[in-house]
Amino acid sequence: MTTVQELAADARAFFEKAIRHGSGEEFWKADPSKRPDWVAAMIHAAHQDFGSLPDDYIYRLVVEALDWFEDMEGDYDELETSINEVEPDPSNAALVAWLGSHPARTTYVDDALEEAFANPVTSKRLPLRTYDLLWSGRFREIEYVYHVVLDALYARAKAVTVS
Repeated sequence: MTTVQELAADARAFFEKAIRHGSGEEFWKADPSKRPDWVAAMIHAAHQDFGSLPDDYIYRLVVEALDWFEDMEGDYDELETSINEVEPDPSNAALVAWLGSHPARTTYVDDALEEAFANPVTSKRLPLRTYDLLWSGRFREIEYVYHVVLDALYARAKAVTVS
């Protein structure tokens, strides 16, 4: 039986770092002519809220998630729980750059704010700090992408087992 860890390693092999012409900035990409359909579907699902592809932050998260799950042991529930151990870059500059990189990211922060107001414990501690909300929003995106990757790995594992 093919494991999630093996599939994560297999999928990770389709990603490579490249240098953006002009800025010299590094980014991740996956060559569409080489990646299998299930990896393409995973990438598209991770970009769900962003309409157009690609988004550098999403690609980086997909690669980080594949690396994460390749190194983790356990069943689905244990791997899903392990996502809570992943933390966003806490620097204010990184959080602001993340938020400013795409308008859809404000939704993650808005969701964090709504949850804070709905929670009786945190609502008593208001006002919340801006960077706490940005961190929570960033974590929501991480959580979403890691779940997409984990679900894709498990679906592929089942498909390979059935074949």
